[in-house]
This record gives sequence, C-alpha cells and structure tokens, in this order.
Amino acid sequence: MPPRPCLKYFAVVTLLLSGLLSLPALASLSLEEAETLATKNDPLLLQLEAESRLLMEQSVADNQWPDPRLKMALIGMPTDSYDLDQENMTQQQVGFQQMIPRGDSLEIKQNKTRSKAEIKDRKVDLERLAILRDVRLAYIDIVFQKLAHETVLKSKKFLSQFVEIAQFRYSSGKEKKQRILEASLAHSRMDDRLLKITDKEKIARAKLAKWIGRKSAFGEIPAVFPEFDDLPNQEAILNNLQNHPAILLADSKIKTSQFGVKLAEEKYKPAWMTDLTYGYRRDNKMGVERSNLLSVMVSLDIPLFTKNRQDRIYKSRTIGVEAAQHERDDKLRMLQSELEMSTVNLDLVKKRLKLFTFKLIPEAVTYTQTTLAGYQSGVTDINGVIRAHLTELKVRLDKLKLQHAELSTQTKLLFLIGEKK
Repeated sequence: MPPRPCLKYFAVVTLLLSGLLSLPALASLSLEEAETLATKNDPLLLQLEAESRLLMEQSVADNQWPDPRLKMALIGMPTDSYDLDQENMTQQQVGFQQMIPRGDSLEIKQNKTRSKAEIKDRKVDLERLAILRDVRLAYIDIVFQKLAHETVLKSKKFLSQFVEIAQFRYSSGKEKKQRILEASLAHSRMDDRLLKITDKEKIARAKLAKWIGRKSAFGEIPAVFPEFDDLPNQEAILNNLQNHPAILLADSKIKTSQFGVKLAEEKYKPAWMTDLTYGYRRDNKMGVERSNLLSVMVSLDIPLFTKNRQDRIYKSRTIGVEAAQHERDDKLRMLQSELEMSTVNLDLVKKRLKLFTFKLIPEAVTYTQTTLAGYQSGVTDINGVIRAHLTELKVRLDKLKLQHAELSTQTKLLFLIGEKK
C-alpha cells in the first residue's frame, strides 16, 4: 500500500529540518603527495641543477694555464741550393711557448664561475619554493570548489524537496501556482551555480596538472581543506627574510659582480709570455761540427694606456655591483611589503571566520529552520522560506571563501618564510 500524501509531507519536512547527510569522499591525492610529485621531476629544476654542475666543472678548467705551444721551424735555409749544410746560420728549431696569465686572474675567474654556479643553486631553491606555493594554491582552490559544489548540491536537494512540499500544499488548495513556479525557478538556478563551480574546479585542476600531470590532477582529491602548522609571528618572519632564497640569490649576484671587479683590477697587471727554443745545426761540408743554439725569451704586455680600456672596464664592473645591490634592496622591499599585506589580510580573515563560525552560521541555520517551521504551520509563505534558505547558502559559501582565503594567505606566508620541501 503506497504511503499517504500527508505522511510523505511530514517525512520531507522532518528531513529538511534535520539536515541532509553527505557521504565522505575517498581520499586519494593529498597535498603532500601533490607537492612531492611537483618537485620530484620538474624539468626547470633539473635544468638549473644541470647548469650548476656544468659551471662547477667549468670552474676547474678556469683555473688552469693555457696549453703550451709547440714550435717547429727551419731557419736560414739558402734558396740557391736548399742545402742544410751550406750556411752556418741554417738550423732546425723546436721550441715551446707558454702564456702566463695576469696576476691572480685565473683564481678569480674560477671563483666567479663558482659564484655563477651558486646563483643556479639559489634559483633552484627559489623555483622549488614557487612551485610549492603554486601547487598549494591550486590544490586549495580545487578543494574549495568541491566543498562549494557539495554545499550548493545540498541546497538544491533542499529546494527539490521543498518544491514537493509546495506542490502537495497546492494540490490541497493551500498554495498558489505562482509560488510553485518561484520555488521551481530557485531550484533550477542551482544547476547554473553547479555548472559554474564545476568549470572553476576544472580550471584549478588544469593549473595543478602543469606540475603533477593530468592523470593525478584530475584524479580523486578529498574535499577537505589541508592544515598547515602554526606560522611564526610577523617579526620572526621579517627578521628571517635575509635568508629567503630570493635574497640569497641577489647576494650571489652581488658576489659574482664583485669578482668581476677583481678581474678588472687584474687587467692593470702585465701578462707574460715565455719562449724556449732549441736550434740544431748540422756539420758543414768539411765535416766541422757546428754547435747547436738555445734561445730563451720572455715578453710581456705593458698596460700603459688604460684610460679607454682598463679604466672603462673597471668602472663598468663597479657599476654592475651597484646595480646588483639595488636589485637586492628592491627585492627585500617587495618581500617586506608582501609580508605586511599578507599578515594584515590573514588577521582580518581570522576575525571574520570567527564571526561566521560562532554567530552568522548559527543565526542563518536558525532563521531557515524557524521560517520552514513557520511555513509548515501556515505563518510564512514560500518566498520567506526560499529567501531564508538562500541567505543561509550565501553565508555558508562566504565562510568557505574565507577558509579558502585563510589557507591561500598562509601559503603565501610559507613562501615568505622560505619553507622548502
């Protein structure tokens, strides 16, 4: 025997008042797993690490003298007979030339190359930090959209069951057709909300796919916001900004520029060239032995006219150091500004979250339940119930937005702290 309409009516009302149950999502990809996937085989990180190793290998070669030159010559050959025994000056020579670099230029060049390798290492740290930040932001956005979808879906179910109640009252002559249509319209608009949320979730997953691949990014992600450890206070973060990878990168650039200045100073010193030559002479036609000859020569370039060469090079290198220092100052200022804005924003978000949790959400729930009970007893009309429920939905979505904003701001602060996985 089918249930009587009145029993079905009271059952639906009871369900609306008690709230709808939701099934827990199966956890598949956690934030920690996403972070590991993103940083494990990132092509840019691998490229920078390879470039660092390349420069370290190059630094060893930079501190070596140039290879010596082997010199062979035939000197003083008579062109009338091409006879090697005819003239005393005819000789066969073999010798070596060795270039001796200026001052400590090789050691300084080696240190400069190592400093360039250090720049690559700092870039690796900074890039890894940026990847973690972007992965966390994308992951948090996905969770937010999933939670928003669940919230709107519950609202849709509420309105669907409420339309049934309204239709039952209409069949009993207690409700107007116009009110039924208004309730149906509110229910249908939930579909548009769900479509928009689904689209935003796909966009967030596409962003995450850049770092962890499409298969993992579009797999199951639990609809639970991740939790971060307690963050240091603003003053502690501010004092530690000097150790941020972005600042350490700027310090490495300054150091590299300073080695450039030292190399420019070495250009004021002479470069040496040594030449050792042995000349072999054959016996003459009378059989008289001719002594062989040994030649030693040292040459050097003398930097006498430095105005438009050495002086200009030195000046340009000092300007490079100055520019690198200004770059560091600007980067530190930007990080300090980001810290100030993030701290102020996080403080405001926490205050609003407290207001929503302990005041606005309970009041919105009570308002909806009271209005629904009033409709059941004939005191309130359909519009009042729909308006109360949509107000509760907005408050719940606003709280989710605040939770999303809180975690996003904490993620940005983790970037400023310089936390590396």
